[in-house]
Amino acid sequence: MSIATRIFQVTSGPLLDDVRVIMSERERMEIALRDLAAKVDAVSAHVDEVNGMFIGFRFESEPNRLSFMPNKDYWLPNVNAKAGQRVAKMIANLPAFPILNRALANTPLNPYRSWVVDNETGQRYRAQVVVEGASRVLVKVPQKLTSFIGGDARFGDLEAETNILEWQAPDGWQELKEPSHVSSSAEVAVA
Repeated sequence: MSIATRIFQVTSGPLLDDVRVIMSERERMEIALRDLAAKVDAVSAHVDEVNGMFIGFRFESEPNRLSFMPNKDYWLPNVNAKAGQRVAKMIANLPAFPILNRALANTPLNPYRSWVVDNETGQRYRAQVVVEGASRVLVKVPQKLTSFIGGDARFGDLEAETNILEWQAPDGWQELKEPSHVSSSAEVAVA
């Protein structure tokens, strides 16, 4: 089942300021990932954009299996070996990957307090911030969000159940009537 969404382009306001800060933090993180990849002779290092977790490395050819072990499409440090433990420690010392949806935390679409659940599949959908190109900031909003704390006025939350089709977006958010392609990549790769 697909969930109908509204898409807004954010042109001004606090959310745009928060996204700029997060993107700046991401640039620093991408430099740290590139440096880490270079230290272990990897082509790239990868982080999950949704939850900020380190996914693994990619190599041009298979790395030393004493130091690394395969995990799906990536290689992770083998913590049973001294060299793998050193790499795991370098990963643990990386700064936290800044999650883009954090910018929604001070809006009624707070992704930590509201979502929509597909009753057939159990899949959850949340409002999502997407940055396209260098500066285009979009917010994708599922048609119907449910706040799991029942809407808290202290936080400006939506009511317990809100029809997003009737919801008025904040100033500085322009609804796109026919949205262009909106990416929703779940990982960030830094080569």
